[in-house]
Amino acid sequence: MCYGKGCFMLVTTPIINALVTRPPIVVVMGHIDHGKTTLLDRIRSANVAAREAGGITQHIGAYGVERAGKRITFIDTPGHEAFSKMRERGARVADVAILVVAADDGIKPQTLEALAAIKTANIPYIIALNKIDKPGANPDTVKTQLSEHEVFIEEWGGTVPLVAVSAKQGLHIEELLDMILLVAEMQELTADPSAQSTGVVIESHRDARRGNTATLLVRNGTLKVGDYVSAGDALTRVRIMESYRGDTVVSADPGTPVQVVGFDDVPVVGTAFQSCRTKTEAEDICAIAERMQKRGAVVGTASHDDISIIPILVKADADGSREVLEDAFAKLSFGSTQLKIVDTGVGDITEGDVKAVATDRSDTIGAMILGFNVKITADARFSAERFNVQVATFPIIYDALEWVEKTAKEMTPKKMRRVNKGVLEILKIFAEEKGSMVIGGKVIEGVVNKGDKFEAMHRGRIIGKGGVKTLQKDKVAVDTVGEGSLCGLSISSVDHLEKSDTLQLYAEEVVE
Repeated sequence: MCYGKGCFMLVTTPIINALVTRPPIVVVMGHIDHGKTTLLDRIRSANVAAREAGGITQHIGAYGVERAGKRITFIDTPGHEAFSKMRERGARVADVAILVVAADDGIKPQTLEALAAIKTANIPYIIALNKIDKPGANPDTVKTQLSEHEVFIEEWGGTVPLVAVSAKQGLHIEELLDMILLVAEMQELTADPSAQSTGVVIESHRDARRGNTATLLVRNGTLKVGDYVSAGDALTRVRIMESYRGDTVVSADPGTPVQVVGFDDVPVVGTAFQSCRTKTEAEDICAIAERMQKRGAVVGTASHDDISIIPILVKADADGSREVLEDAFAKLSFGSTQLKIVDTGVGDITEGDVKAVATDRSDTIGAMILGFNVKITADARFSAERFNVQVATFPIIYDALEWVEKTAKEMTPKKMRRVNKGVLEILKIFAEEKGSMVIGGKVIEGVVNKGDKFEAMHRGRIIGKGGVKTLQKDKVAVDTVGEGSLCGLSISSVDHLEKSDTLQLYAEEVVE
C-alpha cells in the first residue's frame, strides 16, 4: 500500500509452519486403592508400586511410553484426598485424563473429587474400569453409578469411553493405550520444536548431594543443555538433564519430562517455566515473577483476644508435598485455636528450625514442627526438648495431618463453662477429718450429684469451695438426689461451715 511520493512496499516472507504433532500428556486419577499406581506400573513395565509408602504415591512423577510408534506421557497424581490441590494442578497440565474406578468397589468420594478436578480442567477423559478379574467385580453396577453422577459412557449411548482392564493381570492395557491415542488424535495436539521451550514444573526437591532439582514437563519447544531456565523466581543454566529413566540427555522435545539439576532455589510445583538463550533474559523473567509474587503476598491476619495461636513450621522432602501440607493446614479448624505457619521448607529438620518456631511461640501455648519424609537432626531433638517444641516426622501425609490435629487439640487451652445444678441447705455437721466433712442436708432447689462442685455460702458470702465426694439417700449410696429430698454427703472441708449455710452446687463443662 502506498500513500504518495517516497512510499515504500513492505515485503514479507512466508512463515514456514514448524508445528508438529506432539505426544499427549495423560493424567491418571482415582481413589486411593483402586489400582492407579499398579496400572501405571503395568503400562511402563517398571515396578514402582513396591516403593510407595503405604501404597500411596507421594509425589507427582512423569513417565513416557510408546504405542504403535507413538509416544504418550503419563503424569502420576496421588490418590488421597489430602493431595487434591496437587491433583487439580496435574489435571490442568494434561491433555487427557484417565479416571480409574475399581470394578469391585465402585464410586468413592475421592473418585468424585478426581472427577470434579477433571471437569474443572475441561479435558476429555477415559474411564479405566480396573480389577475386572476379581471375584466381586460388577461392571454394570459401576456403570450405573457413573450414570447417576452424569458420566455417560459410550456403550450406553454417551460420549465417555470406558475400557475394562485388569492392571494386575495386564488385561486390555493395549486397548486403553489405543483409546488414549484416539482421544488425543481428535484434539490435534501440536507444538513447535524449534521454539524456546515452555512447560510446567511437575516436581521439585532439594538433593543434599546435587542441589535443587526439578522435574520439568516440556509442552512446547525444545529444552537443550546450555539453555537458561526460569521457573517463577528460580533460575538455572541447564548443565545436567536426565530422562525419567535416569539417562543423561542433551535435549527434550515437546511432551517430554526431564529432571534438571542446579536451580538457585527450589522451584514451586505447578509453576510455568521458560527457557532463554541468555542469563540476562532469564534473570529479567525471574525478576518480574518475584515482583508479581510480592505484589500478591498476603499480609498476616489479625486475631481476636480469645483466639490462641499455635506456630507451626513445616519441612518436607519435596516442594509439592510442602505445598500440599501448607494448604491442608489452612483448612484445619480447632475452634478458638488457629495454626500459624511460621515457615516452610524442603530438607531435614534442624536446630535453626526449632529456634525459629520457639521464638514465635506465645507464652501460654506450645509450638510444633511437622516433617514429611525428612529426618530430625540430633541437635534439633535436643533443642526441641529444651524449648518444649513438639516435633515429629511421617512418611504418609494423612498420618502427619492426624498428628497435627491431635497435638493442636491437646495444646488448646480448655475453656470451661459453669452449669448450676442445685442448692442444698445444711441441716447437720456430723464429722470432719483428713480434709473431708460428713454432713446432712436437704435439697431445696434443683439436684445434687456425686462429683458436683460447690460454693459454701454463709450469710450471702462465699466462705469456701470444694466438691461432693460421696452421696447417700436413706443410707444407700446414690449418684443423684432430687429437689425436696434429705441426704447425707461427704464433701471437701470448709472452715467455719455451720448449720443453715447453703451449698451452691454446679458442674464445669468444656466448651468445644
